[in-house]
Amino acid sequence: MVDVEAAQHQQVLVPGVERLRRFAEETAAALAGEPQSRGWSDEDLLMLGGFYVDHMVITASALLDAGPEGERRVAETARRRLRLVNLGRLHWLDAPSDPDGPSDPAA
Repeated sequence: MVDVEAAQHQQVLVPGVERLRRFAEETAAALAGEPQSRGWSDEDLLMLGGFYVDHMVITASALLDAGPEGERRVAETARRRLRLVNLGRLHWLDAPSDPDGPSDPAA
């Protein structure tokens, strides 16, 4: 016998996950047009787009949990995390110290 509650949950979850995947793809496409993305592979752009979408969802959840009194703290943490990612993004194509890491196609 199929668990009806689990099946209903799956029906709600899958479309939501699909929408987030599409949003990550749209974000990746927008990022591809930025000068900082020059030389990035489609896979890396999708990874970054997915990170931004994941970060947005996590931040929204944290804001709901924090309530009005914690909103400022959550927003500041989110800004700092995105700043860290943006700074790292500028060096993504630098020569990797890990042989399995990203490589600079211009090297």
